[in-house]
Amino acid sequence: MTTAQLNLLKPVRKVLLFWLVFVFLTPSLPAAHAADDPYIKTVWLTLQAGRLSPYKRFFKNEDPLPLLNIVWDTAEEHHLPPELILAVIHVESHFDRFAVSRVGAIGLMQVMPFWLPVLEQPEANLLVDKENIELGCTILRRYLDRESGNFDRALQRYNGSLGESTYSDKVKIWWDYYYF
Repeated sequence: MTTAQLNLLKPVRKVLLFWLVFVFLTPSLPAAHAADDPYIKTVWLTLQAGRLSPYKRFFKNEDPLPLLNIVWDTAEEHHLPPELILAVIHVESHFDRFAVSRVGAIGLMQVMPFWLPVLEQPEANLLVDKENIELGCTILRRYLDRESGNFDRALQRYNGSLGESTYSDKVKIWWDYYYF
C-alpha cells in the first residue's frame, strides 16, 4: 500500500479501535435479567450473597439477602443493571448503611439530602435501605436519561465530578466484579 492509502485508513483504524475498546471494556447490560424469571433472580441473589460475605458485618443479622432483594427489585423498576447499583453502593459506602460523607451524603448510595424535596420525598429516611436505594436509583436514572445513556457521564454527575473519570472508573471496576 502507498503512503496515501495508509493515510486514508487512519480514521477507519481509530473507529475500529474505539469500537473494540467500547465492546470489551464497557460492562454490558445483562440480557439475563428478566424480572419475571425467579430462577435467574435466585441464582443472582446466591452469587451476590457470596461476593458480599466480606461485608456481612454491615447487614442486619449478617444476612445480605434482604439488601440484595431490594437492589434487584429497585434496579428492575428503574431499568438499571442491579450489578451497577451494587457497584455504586460498594464505591460510595462499602455497604455501610450509616455512612455519612464529609459533604453530608447519607446511606448506602450516599444520597445528598437536598434531593429529598427535589424528588418530592421530604419525609424519606436516607438511613433506611429501601428508601436510600430507591432515591439513589431515581437520581442515577435521571442522570442516565439526561446523558442519553452514557454511563460514564451519568456516574460522574451522580458523584458531582462531571468531566473527571476517577469515580466512574472505580464504579466500572466494581460493576465488572458484580457482573452476573
